[in-house]
Parts: sequence; C-alpha cells; structure tokens
Amino acid sequence: MRGASYQPADVIVPLDRGSVTLRLTLGALSEISHHLAATGPTDLASRLREINTDDALILLQALLRPCHADLATSCDTSMITGEIMTAIASIFERSFSIFSVPQ
Repeated sequence: MRGASYQPADVIVPLDRGSVTLRLTLGALSEISHHLAATGPTDLASRLREINTDDALILLQALLRPCHADLATSCDTSMITGEIMTAIASIFERSFSIFSVPQ
C-alpha cells in the first residue's frame, strides 16, 4: 500500500527490513552528482552508465534518505542487488523520461 506521501516517480523496493521507498529529490540528485564529480547533467548521465558497487551504494543512500534517513545511514554494499539496481535505473527513467526527445 502506498503511503500518503507517495510521489509518482517513487519506486518501492523490498529490502531485508521490509518495503522501502526510493525517491529522487533535488538533494539526492545533488548528493549523487557531487559524489560522482559530475560537471553537469550530460556528464552525470554518462557517469551513471558506468558505476561500481561503491557508487551504487551512494545512489541507494541518497535515494533512501528522503523517506528512510535512518536506513540510509546504515545500509552497506551487501544491499546492492540486481533488483535494487533495476529500481535505481527505474527511478531515473521515471524522473527524466519527460525530457526525452521523441524518435
């Protein structure tokens, strides 16, 4: 069930502690951009295509922080699964698909 604070681009994923909400906020985007040392949106998109496990953990923490700040500080690389990576990709696709140019 979706909580009252559910946003359309949110992605709900199961973790060992139950279902959690991943949310891409401007703060999360800033945190991710800073960690990946992206110089702009195009550079960030490029860097997101080639992340490692440590980078993926930063993404997970940043996306958890808006709804689950306590969990964001306690997660580790063991939580990075294929399902989590798919959810992270999905949240970026949902958030930025409105900017896609029709082909």
